[in-house]
Amino acid sequence: MSLISKRVEESIKQAKLLAQMSEMSYRSLNGTRQTRSSFTNNDLKEQADTDKPAVGSLTSEKISQYKREEEENNKYVDPNTGDEFLYDPTGMTPTLNTSSLVSVPSLSVPATLTNVQTEQGNYAKILQDLKDKKQAIEDKIQDGKEKQVEMNSKEDAKKKTFDESTELTKEESDKTTKLTDDQKTLASLTGITKPTAKDKKKINHLNVTIPKLEARVKTLPALIAGVRRKFDQVTVFAKNLAKIQLLYL
Repeated sequence: MSLISKRVEESIKQAKLLAQMSEMSYRSLNGTRQTRSSFTNNDLKEQADTDKPAVGSLTSEKISQYKREEEENNKYVDPNTGDEFLYDPTGMTPTLNTSSLVSVPSLSVPATLTNVQTEQGNYAKILQDLKDKKQAIEDKIQDGKEKQVEMNSKEDAKKKTFDESTELTKEESDKTTKLTDDQKTLASLTGITKPTAKDKKKINHLNVTIPKLEARVKTLPALIAGVRRKFDQVTVFAKNLAKIQLLYL
């Protein structure tokens, strides 16, 4: 805020204060208007006991007039030149420090078109390197996702072969037990001197099923061994895949 603005603001505040004091004295002193000197000298006069209404009020025109009067009273006139100022000069002469030039070797010569093109090329290379690195990261993330899918597939295959091996092992145990029981049953029925029709039917049935059980029992060890080899292969592959996947984390 400039000095003149501050003076104007202070003048307005003084005018408002004087107006309020004038109105208060007017009411308190039975309608007697006081002068500025009365307020200054603390010499407030009182009229007869009459309650007269105010005959006028403080208007913007009066405030403006007061401001003009204050500005006229506060003007400064140079005694030597006769020039008018809005404020009284302080007479102080500020001392300004002069700056000194700093020599910067890199800025001593203006940039040429070749310099600009070289910097543009460097910037383009940096930008392309960033794009390449970003693409490499995206490719690595995508490859990692594909490896994870493959890993899940191998884990499923591993579980499947394990379940298959367990099932075949159980089948081998069950069928071996059944084959042994059927062979004992056949031997006991064959030893009967006078077998009944039911015994003969049972003997005929066992003569048909026992060879099939024997053939199945003979093939099961090879099947189990093959499934276990497959399980071992899937396990090794899954371990190697897990090691490779660590590179994408």
